Amino acid sequence: MSPAIPLAGMAFREGRRHPVLLAAAFAAIAFAALMLGLSAPKKYTSTASVRVQEESIIQPLMKGRAMSTTVVDHAGIAREIAFGQQVLDSVIRAGGWPRDAMTAVEIERLRDQIAARTEIYNPRQNNNLIKISYADGDPQRARRVAQQFADSIIAVNLKSKAAESRTAYEFIDAQTRQYEKDLGEAESALAGYYREHPDALPGTSESSSRRISELQRETDRARMDAIDQRAQASALQSHLSRENSIGNTGARAIQIQQQLANLQKELDTLSLNYTEQHPDVRRIRSQMGDLRNELQRERRNPSPALSAVAATATPAYSDLRARLADARGRSRASAERVATAERLIAEERLRNEQLATMEGELAQLQRDYDTSKSLYNDMVERRENARMSMLLDAEHGELSFRIQEAAALPLQATGLRLMYVALGGLVIAVAFPALALLAWIKLDPRVRTATQIESSAGLPVLGSVPASYTPSRVAAIRKHMMVAAALVASVPLAFALAMILR
Repeated sequence: MSPAIPLAGMAFREGRRHPVLLAAAFAAIAFAALMLGLSAPKKYTSTASVRVQEESIIQPLMKGRAMSTTVVDHAGIAREIAFGQQVLDSVIRAGGWPRDAMTAVEIERLRDQIAARTEIYNPRQNNNLIKISYADGDPQRARRVAQQFADSIIAVNLKSKAAESRTAYEFIDAQTRQYEKDLGEAESALAGYYREHPDALPGTSESSSRRISELQRETDRARMDAIDQRAQASALQSHLSRENSIGNTGARAIQIQQQLANLQKELDTLSLNYTEQHPDVRRIRSQMGDLRNELQRERRNPSPALSAVAATATPAYSDLRARLADARGRSRASAERVATAERLIAEERLRNEQLATMEGELAQLQRDYDTSKSLYNDMVERRENARMSMLLDAEHGELSFRIQEAAALPLQATGLRLMYVALGGLVIAVAFPALALLAWIKLDPRVRTATQIESSAGLPVLGSVPASYTPSRVAAIRKHMMVAAALVASVPLAFALAMILR
């Protein structure tokens, strides 16, 4: 058949020849879709919402005291909890399934079915809100199961947090006791070392170094004093020798020397205020020159009357002897001080070396003690924090999950609705007979128009005889049309009735 042949016209004529068949096909498909929609099981979905508490009112108050655990994938954790065997068994009991009358295989299959009909997710990327949806043919059961899932997730979470907090507390408490034992051992070692080495006190080394410096300065002063005393003794010895010779020269020489000494003092006093050209200064110098000349004459020719008693009777000689003895005594004392100081310095240096060794050992013991004390104090604080966390979890004061919205009783079924099934069935009921009729015309080899003869045989058609219908044939055609119309009209009536009764 040529594509130019009008299929629409032939399809219309063929449809008029078989109206009942087409109407029956339309009605059968439509009624089948309606029955499918009516017989489809109803599904009711109930949803419970669980809020994840990232921060609670207690947390700011217990900041630094209670340690709260943080979770990232809350929905994943809730899903793992919900699909556990313990929670699913509690859900089976809450849903009213006859668990006691079921075999182990049936119970396992029921668990899989419940898990397949349950959806746990975060709505709109809200990680702090968990939706738990369960679908079932019984709305009451759907609500009970969804609520049981939410309650079980919270209960298991509380139990898990309490166990985790207790485990953490027990671990930290054991570590704290160990650090306390280490601290006691370090403290005992430090105290024992102090008892064995009384000198090993903080600052003893610095005190010993200062004492060595003081002794060194004392030694230097004693040496200087000894040198001064020896110099004084030597000078006194020289004076004493001269005094002895002076005593031999006679009393007149002693008198002259005393006069010279007095004049020298007077000259020294005048020299502070006057120059050498002053008359008094020149007078005294002249007198001193005369006395020196007289002293020289006296020494050359001493007076015999006074020389016998001069050596022992002069006070200057006795004073010089006393001063010489005193200078020699102080010199010996200074020498003894030097020797004693040097001995003390040697002892103190030896003690300082011992202190340096002890300070190294003491520093190591002190570091061990400080480290143990720091660790112990830190663990005590951590133990207190863990204890507060354990108490909060035990009293449900730090809930991670809370019911945001309880599961409600679903009033409408979810899933594929009857209206959508009916509309789809109507579309198929209209499309299928039309496509079947076009396919029949396309594949049927019989000639239906004069154009087919001209295109197939290449011969001209001179004329065609139109069909002629008898009255009985016309009545039969009319009857078929009425039956077809009744079949077509019954479809919307049945659909409307089903929608109303549904």
